[in-house]
Amino acid sequence: MAVQIDTRDPADRWRYTCPKGHRNWEPSSDGFHCRTCDERPWFDQAVFDDLRDERTGNLVPRRRIRLV
Repeated sequence: MAVQIDTRDPADRWRYTCPKGHRNWEPSSDGFHCRTCDERPWFDQAVFDDLRDERTGNLVPRRRIRLV
């Protein structure tokens, strides 16, 4: 079952985070890019295949996400 995320909806942007918990993610050709992770030198990765659903705590893989 696909998860639909409206990237213009603040509630959706608040609910889904990068795996480290940041909300500054954007879709990219490789998955999702997190600007906050990219700006922090102690994080070794800024592109992720999954987003975390903060409501459930589960990671949702890119293949199950539909962006609108």
